[in-house]
Amino acid sequence: MGQKATGAEDIVNKNDEVHADEHVDEDDHDAPKFTVIFWVLVMIAAFVLLVIYAVVKVDKSDCDHGTALPGDVTAPDDPDFGDVISMIYGYVPYVIGLVVCVLVFYRKTMWPVLILLLAGLIVIINEGFFKRVISQDRPDGSCLHSKGMPSSHAELSVGFFLYFHLECIFKPALTSTSYWTREHKIIVCGLTWFLLLPVPFTRVQLEDHSWEQVGVGALIGCSVAVGWYCLLNFWAYKHLDKVANLIGKCPCCKCCAPLRDGLFHGFTNDYYPAPPNEYVKKKQIKLRNYQEAQADVSEVQQSPSDVQTPKGKSTLLEPAQSDEPEQQL
Repeated sequence: MGQKATGAEDIVNKNDEVHADEHVDEDDHDAPKFTVIFWVLVMIAAFVLLVIYAVVKVDKSDCDHGTALPGDVTAPDDPDFGDVISMIYGYVPYVIGLVVCVLVFYRKTMWPVLILLLAGLIVIINEGFFKRVISQDRPDGSCLHSKGMPSSHAELSVGFFLYFHLECIFKPALTSTSYWTREHKIIVCGLTWFLLLPVPFTRVQLEDHSWEQVGVGALIGCSVAVGWYCLLNFWAYKHLDKVANLIGKCPCCKCCAPLRDGLFHGFTNDYYPAPPNEYVKKKQIKLRNYQEAQADVSEVQQSPSDVQTPKGKSTLLEPAQSDEPEQQL
């Protein structure tokens, strides 16, 4: 009985430590309001610099039928309604990238980082290899001087279109710390159809790319997206807890009083599936438990047929062992 009581006390102490760490993490998540203010100022400064760059570039444009805008978008001199819509869609990939960057610093989780890495991989493969090897000019109606084969816009938009569909179709949840209903997945997929799928067609409308350049770009984007999905789900997910801990130790902005523990302190691996038990890190277990506690309770109260909860998550700390001493007692 003495050994059993000791085992029960150890589990109680362990649970107390988990709750204590959760309170510490809660403070860490609530504290960095300074972080949001800091990055808002950074974004404003970046926007001002972008405007200055755009004005200078427009002044130097030598195109006789339009203007080469920043971001590889041609603005015709006499645009019709379709041209205006096409110009807006030309900046959709950049806006989505900016939103994901904000999420990285605001949420401090792994999922948006993986999205940024996928975007970076697509850009590096296209700009660093394919465009240099193929070296095909853009159509004559474009005001851009860079090479056009294959289309980076098509790669990014179609690649993310396919990647989000793979995540929604083949997984019960996009993250390991939230509940996902069918309605959530329909909304995500619907947004990709509305925001991403039209991008390649608008590039042809502005004559910044030919159909061949858009088609090759879409094919490369699909290939990279499938490869990235397989890499994450069959191998890399096992090591993401370790990666998240390394990011959380980043010494960025430690000199600022509100960020004394670093800009990414409390960084959480919320990718689904969570790592298996032999790869899981205790610190990430506590952080995931905290994130789950912040989930909207209304989602949990929906019917089991509507709510898709990740099965076999590794976010709980030895749940099977916690009941065993009580049964022995």
